[in-house]
Amino acid sequence: IGQAVATPMFWMKFGYAALTGLFLAGVLTRLARPAVRPGLLALVAGAPLLAVAAMAVVRLMNAPPQMHHALLMGHTSMICPWRILVIGLPPLVGAVWAVRGLAPTRLLPAGLAAGGCAGALGAAIYAFACNETSAPFLAIWYTLGMALVAAVGATAGSRLLRWR
Repeated sequence: IGQAVATPMFWMKFGYAALTGLFLAGVLTRLARPAVRPGLLALVAGAPLLAVAAMAVVRLMNAPPQMHHALLMGHTSMICPWRILVIGLPPLVGAVWAVRGLAPTRLLPAGLAAGGCAGALGAAIYAFACNETSAPFLAIWYTLGMALVAAVGATAGSRLLRWR
């Protein structure tokens, strides 16, 4: 870990996930209240993904074609999103439990935001163990992991966030 935190790519991975989680936590805070829309904050939450996607495109454009596959797939593409999903599930349970007591009326978006926030936290934690350093890898596989947790959150939110 000592060597990893000394590299700019570690901080890009961690920053991407942490900023995404922070923005989605703001969205979730709004959606947890009755009849409140996420507003402009929902668009801002996509900014880290746009930045990483732009970095990935530039990296791919500047790399020789024979390197594209390695940049996109890395060595852990088949396990990365699943690890982020597993790491993100406990925070998702906590977020659903917390939001459930706050009276959200937009259940699906609230669940989606809870899952996205939990997935981003899972990705930030996973960044400490992941040795992948390519922006294209990050843009695809970290984002997929976060999206998986968001999908679970959306499904759970639409069922578990109802007032009782």
